[in-house]
Order: sequence, then C-alpha cells, then structure tokens
Amino acid sequence: MAVPPDILWTDVVALAPELANPKVAVPAQTYFLGFANQRLTEAHFPAEPDGSWSTLTLVRAYFVAHLSTMGLYGVRGPVTNESLGAASKGYANLFSSNNFLFATTGYGRMFSVLVRTSACVLGFTTGPDIGGPGCL
Repeated sequence: MAVPPDILWTDVVALAPELANPKVAVPAQTYFLGFANQRLTEAHFPAEPDGSWSTLTLVRAYFVAHLSTMGLYGVRGPVTNESLGAASKGYANLFSSNNFLFATTGYGRMFSVLVRTSACVLGFTTGPDIGGPGCL
C-alpha cells in the first residue's frame, strides 16, 4: 500500500496565504505540520480511487491553517452582534457545540466539513489516536 506524502508549509500557505513567512514562526510550523502528518493518516482518509491523496492533503492543510490562525489571532467565536454607538461587539458561545474550537476559524470549519463528509467520521474524542484506531 502506498504511503501518503507529508504536507509541507507550502501546502498550508497555498490555502492560507496570510500565514506566509514570517507570520508563523518556523518552530510552530514544524510542530503543527508534524502533528497533522502523524495524527491525520490514511487510516482516517484513504487514498482516492485514482491513487492520489488529495482529501488527506486538504484535511491536513486546513487543520494546520486552523491551528496557525488560532495561534496568531487567538480564539473567539464568530461575531453575533455589533453596535456602532458606544462600540459593542458580541461573540458566539464557543462551548455550545461539540466542535467549538473548529468553529473559531474558516479553516477549522472547512476541516470539520471534510471530516463530517469523510468515510471515517470523527468523534473528536480524546486518546492517543484522537479517538481510537481507525477513526479519529
């Protein structure tokens, strides 16, 4: 069976050009890429019928872009209300859903869509394999 190639920082920047160097420090890039390449595997996202790894590559890149964006800009929910007079802004409650942290960035939301539509639906549980063998 073919082994999928690891994604590189260039794969992430292709999706998220605002993260181009030097925005995200190289040690952070290395950590996020290593985590995604080790934890999001062909067991979770098998090869495409043509033998390519396009879904796995995309899932990994969205995941890394999400982590990097959270690291740069912090974690907060989407804006749910704004006021101009006396300047006010309200954010959604991040803890109201199972996948609250993935809702904090557009990249996290795309990651969640790919995961929910994959052959192996993720439960986002804890554990060494993010949910057990075979599925995240």
